[in-house]
Amino acid sequence: MKNLNVNTAVELKAGEEVITSLNPSKWVYFGSAIACVIFIPFALLMAIADLSFSHKIDGAHPMLWFALVIMLLCGVMFLKDFIYQKTTILTITDKRIIRKSGWLSVDIQEIQREKIEAVHVQQGIINRILKIGTIVATGSGGYRVGMRAVPAPRAVRQLIGA
Repeated sequence: MKNLNVNTAVELKAGEEVITSLNPSKWVYFGSAIACVIFIPFALLMAIADLSFSHKIDGAHPMLWFALVIMLLCGVMFLKDFIYQKTTILTITDKRIIRKSGWLSVDIQEIQREKIEAVHVQQGIINRILKIGTIVATGSGGYRVGMRAVPAPRAVRQLIGA
């Protein structure tokens, strides 16, 4: 029988212990929210203006269609971020770092801890304010395991030990 950790949904090797498992922060929605807050009101105003001042007989309202496309794109952005946030998990064990992601198709990346050459933490100004960041562990041969919107990325870097 395989040793499957229910909290991480990662197959553990004999004698392997989980140090931590984490999902991307809920702040992953921040970019989508900002884009939608900016573009949806603009698109709706354009659609209202098109409907109000249009004297077209044929019923063509391009700005209305534009507003609908903008709202659809915002919905797709939120759905993409939702799936990423709910289906991505970074597990750090005493022997490996494993990133599992995906819903319909699953992608599992792992790297042995003794083969890690560097751990890179990237935080822009907004990410520093939100206390999230992107973390990438690079192993021998240039193989990489990473995740964006990691909560407390510097603490995670210390857990990895590089």
